Amino acid sequence: MLPMISTDRNRVGSLLVEVALSNRTQSSRAVLQAVLALSAFHRGEHATRVDKFQRSALRGLYTHMAPNLCEGVEHIAANLLLCVLAMQQTSDRNSAWVGYISGVKNVIDGVKGGKPCPGSDVSIILDWVYYFDVMARFSFRHWRTENVKAVAEELGFKSDGSSVCQLQYLLTQASFLQGPNIAAHAHPVVRLLAEVSDIAIYSSSPRYFSAEYQEHLNVLRSSLESISSNTGATDGVSTDLVDNTAQLLEVTRLAGLIYLERISRNFSGQSAKIDAWTKKALVILKMLESCLCPFALFVVSCEVNADENRLIILDLYARMESRPHLPSLLEVKALIQTAWIQQDLEVDGELEYIQKLNLVMSSREVIPSFI
Repeated sequence: MLPMISTDRNRVGSLLVEVALSNRTQSSRAVLQAVLALSAFHRGEHATRVDKFQRSALRGLYTHMAPNLCEGVEHIAANLLLCVLAMQQTSDRNSAWVGYISGVKNVIDGVKGGKPCPGSDVSIILDWVYYFDVMARFSFRHWRTENVKAVAEELGFKSDGSSVCQLQYLLTQASFLQGPNIAAHAHPVVRLLAEVSDIAIYSSSPRYFSAEYQEHLNVLRSSLESISSNTGATDGVSTDLVDNTAQLLEVTRLAGLIYLERISRNFSGQSAKIDAWTKKALVILKMLESCLCPFALFVVSCEVNADENRLIILDLYARMESRPHLPSLLEVKALIQTAWIQQDLEVDGELEYIQKLNLVMSSREVIPSFI
């Protein structure tokens, strides 16, 4: 199951198979080997066989630095497939998926051949890239920020007086959003989520208390409240998939509102608005067979205190655990349980929201994936 919020998941799958079987370029053969590696992993084949396909795919990605549009998209697709495989293989000492996401930007920068139209085959691959990038940004905002900042400074990276995590800064600097503009290929809800993931979270930021910044937050909040979760699906897409994607986008929108409200004010107390958004999200999660946006599931779950509402989350995980190919989604379950333990042990007002997220996500030895 492809990690993306889109009714085009089936189309992406068909496109990957078409490219893998075409044998037309070095990059297309890399897609084939990446598909075989992922398939071998999910079939439970020996690790050496998975590694063989993975290494073969990587060899196929050693291509020239100015590929045409077709080759570039194939290269990107192979890279993202290897990223998915790396996420499935994540252990206490491995977070290789980060490298694959960072590497895709260089390919996008090097692609020659014009601007793809929204809705085209190239466009849906760039939509996939954009989603991965936004979710990676969220992880880097909260995982061991002080530790990573200290290491970065030891390596000579300058902080310019900011308390922002240096590795987060470097990732942002190298982000796809700062290079080629691919936001147009993503759903508006995901584009707004990217803006939410870019807001200042520490009061040491020079813009934090400015009137212009507060106005920006108000506009962003208003946009998230009013944006439609309509998929804009075209003919040929099943009604069930359209409905499921619309529900998933709505949960993501609500999670974005919750996160924005908490982060922009950095408070952990009660809020009528947050309670209402959480209640709406829980109604949807109760109906879903799976939630393909771990970010949304995590943010909503962190608001849940009552046992009956926690059972909604656990029942959803029970449904997902009965389905194959979802280990990277199930990884977030442990983070949610850590957050609940923290809530149950906390003295009122002991920790602010940002501290809570930092502690929960930093409890893992490697940066967690919310893709």
